[in-house]
Amino acid sequence: LEREGHIPESPFAGIKLGIRIPRKLPRVLNHGEMHRLLRQPQISQKRRPSRAEFDRMTISVATQILYATGIRVGELVNIAVDDIDLTENVIRINGKGAKQRRVPIPSPQVVDSLRSYLRLRETRTPRATALFVAHSGAAISTQRVRALLKQQACRSSVSGRVTPHMIRHTTATHLLENGVNLR
Repeated sequence: LEREGHIPESPFAGIKLGIRIPRKLPRVLNHGEMHRLLRQPQISQKRRPSRAEFDRMTISVATQILYATGIRVGELVNIAVDDIDLTENVIRINGKGAKQRRVPIPSPQVVDSLRSYLRLRETRTPRATALFVAHSGAAISTQRVRALLKQQACRSSVSGRVTPHMIRHTTATHLLENGVNLR
């Protein structure tokens, strides 16, 4: 009305309106969706796996680690083989702010998958010290993890977009639902 000249001054002039729009909770995967996403591919041990088989195993193990530990995708791709201690079942994580922490691997199935992946990784003659490598042997990127996870979600019939950060939220939600104190 002020702009059109019907009133000399807006009655709202000088008022600070602090309208807070409620934040949407992040989407999480339910237990069934997570179970389907974690399903392990069957790979023949008798021959060198194809590129597609290697990618499926890579994202399978990466997803298992993301879900079991709740780490960030950037932390995941920065895990070096030397950061893994399978005698104590812990992974040394280089987090934000150059902080290091030791994260337990809580599941024997994840430890077994990790052992299998380490053997499979050697078939690619890795040029990098990174745990997760591409079929070429170079370290895998966060973008590649996201792309492989998208393919895995599609193969697993998980509807909607699935991201590594969504898995992080899913981990936290499932832990809270089971009474775990996240601190």
